[in-house]
Amino acid sequence: MSIKTHNTVPKNHFRPLIVFLVILLALIEIWASHRLSTNGEKLARLEESIRQQEIHNKLLKEEVLKIGSLSTLADKASQLGFTPVTHVLNLTSQLPVAFKY
Repeated sequence: MSIKTHNTVPKNHFRPLIVFLVILLALIEIWASHRLSTNGEKLARLEESIRQQEIHNKLLKEEVLKIGSLSTLADKASQLGFTPVTHVLNLTSQLPVAFKY
């Protein structure tokens, strides 16, 4: 008595499915690569913009420090007609250092 086993799915039936999956995965890989390269370009542009903003901020900080320096303020004050103080006038008398209650 011989028992025959029949394979219900023929071998050729898997081949189109495998080909379809390989093509689908290749297309997904191409899409992902394109997406990554596009994001890389955007990232490079953003990094360049950040670098330029940092340089601009550094220049602005230097300008603020230059404008706020004592020599610049003294020059500006003399241009506006201010003169150095020669005599200080106190309207109230100074309290002694050891004031008694």
